[in-house]
Amino acid sequence: MQSPFYTRLGLTDPNTSPWTVGTVADLSAFYNYSSADLADFVRQYIVPVNNDADLGRDRQITSLRNKLIDFYTDQPNASSTNPVFYFMQYTHLVTDVEFIVPALWEARIKSQYDWPLHLFHFDHVSASVLADLPYPGAWHAGDGPYDLGSPSWDLVSFNGDDLAVQAALVSAMVKFIKNGHPSSDGSSWPALNFTGSACNQANKNYAAENVNPHPYVESVGVGGSEIAKRLAFWDGLASKFDLRIVQSFPNTMGQCVPA
Repeated sequence: MQSPFYTRLGLTDPNTSPWTVGTVADLSAFYNYSSADLADFVRQYIVPVNNDADLGRDRQITSLRNKLIDFYTDQPNASSTNPVFYFMQYTHLVTDVEFIVPALWEARIKSQYDWPLHLFHFDHVSASVLADLPYPGAWHAGDGPYDLGSPSWDLVSFNGDDLAVQAALVSAMVKFIKNGHPSSDGSSWPALNFTGSACNQANKNYAAENVNPHPYVESVGVGGSEIAKRLAFWDGLASKFDLRIVQSFPNTMGQCVPA
């Protein structure tokens, strides 16, 4: 999951992109975000009507919109006045569309052709910036300061945990470059070794390295994890809808290729 504070709250201009909600200087949009806001976002930006061709698919568009709204807004035990919950769901939706689901589907397809694949999940947030976050969570390109030394927000100095994360990530990448097998002290990144048609991979276990001060292997594709539930939801959508009508979604993702 990516923090909405970093991914979808603009630094100064609320019109940075249609998907930007509020600014760092004005967090009122964050604290007042509602289920209605999320539903409107789905209709306007996730599954919009862009052209005359879309008008001919209005029934499919309406059905897909409703399924997305039901899944991301009508969650059990959710308070209709809880903005943190709905902004979190907004962030899940955007992250699923732009990052998580396409990445896992791409791995699924490439595995069919025997690509050597290693997944890692970076969700570390430095304690030095946590105090500035209205909602804690890793953000897009948040691994940049650790593997490439690129600047990111106000993260200008590393504490002990940050140094441990950097050591684990850099060590794994160096070993991957040298011998194709990423690993860090005490943890070897698992390889994905799926076989057969990509169409048969929906229930396979996606093992990934969780990069944090104490790296470990996690399951992101099956079981009760939130990512697994959202992946299963999108698998179901792919079997019923032409997902090219989803804004920013890769055109061929989710399509099975015969073995």
